[in-house]
Amino acid sequence: VDHWLAHLRASLSTLRRGSSVFAFLGQGFFLILAARQATPLSCCLALTVAAALNGAHASGFKANYLDLTVAHLGLLSGVGNTVASVASAAGPAVTAWTLGGQSHSHSQDQGQEDGFDGSPGGGRQHFEVLTSTLLALNLAGAICVWKWLQTQCLDVLKGCRSSSKRGTSTSTSTTRWEASRKEAEEEDEQVQGRCKVLRRRLRDPC
Repeated sequence: VDHWLAHLRASLSTLRRGSSVFAFLGQGFFLILAARQATPLSCCLALTVAAALNGAHASGFKANYLDLTVAHLGLLSGVGNTVASVASAAGPAVTAWTLGGQSHSHSQDQGQEDGFDGSPGGGRQHFEVLTSTLLALNLAGAICVWKWLQTQCLDVLKGCRSSSKRGTSTSTSTTRWEASRKEAEEEDEQVQGRCKVLRRRLRDPC
């Protein structure tokens, strides 16, 4: 990250966004490419590249937790990883339903036309539907990251607000102290005036 920040002269937010957008778009492209391969080897190679591109997220949104907060890093990463775990758990179920469950509604002849033998593994058409859905999700993720990913530390903002509150309370206390001092000075002047009057009366009783 430091290397790219120094050589590209880009901001941290641009680097985070660019890394995740590259990963999302690259994964979507190679998933679509894998669905259109004629041999198992080429399909596996395309899927391998798609999985490898997931590593670019390490410089993207996966490291964004450290940018946003230090004081509440455990809470933020816990919530984020929980949401990601729910998606990871739902993914295999959706994949099985798309490739396996939908194939039962088609005959073996239709499966052979799709390029498969009609087994519960689904046909090429179902695999293309699955990868097209994943491409749409990756495009949505790229758009969300590019539009809303931020790197401004929330702890700093909280500290600024606390400082401003302390500054406001300090200025209020100073104003009250000045008002009290003025009141004390006025009372002192009144007491001194009364003392002068008493002294004059003592000197000249008549």
